[in-house]
Amino acid sequence: MFIINKTKDSIINAELSGCIYVGEDRHTVKAVVGEQSKMYRLGLYSSEDGAKIALEKLMTAIGEAKRMFAMPDDDEIEREIRHRSSRYPDKFASDGKKPVRHGGS
Repeated sequence: MFIINKTKDSIINAELSGCIYVGEDRHTVKAVVGEQSKMYRLGLYSSEDGAKIALEKLMTAIGEAKRMFAMPDDDEIEREIRHRSSRYPDKFASDGKKPVRHGGS
């Protein structure tokens, strides 16, 4: 699988990477590639949550055995963060049942 970095100016062969991780600054997704263990920045995000979401999307693409993956841009990450932190709770409980309401009809 080939990974296109966020700025769209380099491509990394994921099969040659030893490790893909969120960096020490907690905002950067990095990959260690090759025998010389050279580090490449795949994307710099505005928050730790953004970097983790980008890494999750990359892991999903690897799991689905996609041939190519472009690191998500800031707009896509922000939409995902807003979606995950929706102010409306899910309609159903974790067991799939409707919540029990006690009150008048």
